Amino acid sequence: MDLGAWAYLSLFVIGLVVLGISYWKIRSARIFILYFTVIGITLLFDFFIYLLGNAYVYKLGVLNNDELDSHLGAMVNGLVLPSFAVLFVIMRCRWYWSIPLALFFTLIELTFTNWGIFKTYWWNPWYTIAGLVIYFPVAILWWIHGKKKWIHFGTLLLSFYGIFIPLHFLLHAVFKTRSYHVEWIEQLHRGSSAITTITGLIFAIALAYLSIIHGRNRWFYFIIICYIAYDIVLKYVGVVKAEHTVLDSVLSFLTFLLGYLFVRYADRKIKTLVNHT
Repeated sequence: MDLGAWAYLSLFVIGLVVLGISYWKIRSARIFILYFTVIGITLLFDFFIYLLGNAYVYKLGVLNNDELDSHLGAMVNGLVLPSFAVLFVIMRCRWYWSIPLALFFTLIELTFTNWGIFKTYWWNPWYTIAGLVIYFPVAILWWIHGKKKWIHFGTLLLSFYGIFIPLHFLLHAVFKTRSYHVEWIEQLHRGSSAITTITGLIFAIALAYLSIIHGRNRWFYFIIICYIAYDIVLKYVGVVKAEHTVLDSVLSFLTFLLGYLFVRYADRKIKTLVNHT
């Protein structure tokens, strides 16, 4: 394994350990709602800054494709930062504790840059410090005010996005069960990330809205059918190509289903908290 692979793998393992510590501290599944919500925020931010803004690239040396390799690094970053945000919340840290945490991650960024496994274009380490000083306290505010209706909506939307995007990325980039073919997107070097982001957001908004308005089950079943039909249409028109069509369709549906089930679970948990207030 290359240095980049070892570095990002170590970072990922550290993130899992930190998340495990957080769960051990309070033994509540509620932390996973916060975790996937913050993943959604992080990945959505990365979509605009890293992907559309071309701010930086990751160099893992894992996949035989520089673009997908960089996306994998973005996924690792999107999974690790939220685990520290959860610990920050669980430990009830004051806002100023976000400063040493921001400096810690900035030091990692600078180290990875020096090792040649992270490269910035217009991004500046000061942006990282400023962003993370805000990032961690925002997680606390989200935790405290999570019962408010608009935060409830955002939690469901972002948690679906935070589950769907990494799983769908694994399907496309790691397991290579499918490939995407949209000429104008490929010319912009956006590929699968643009399509999965749009897909994830559309279905995330629909599921969150139905949950907030207490939609009947038949509407949720309708969304499920819509996703299955959507996936079939993408294959029919040639946007998605898969060597094993049935297997790919099943796996694609599972990426949606896991996000869907988590949204229904999170919605019940939040509504229970509201009713007990």
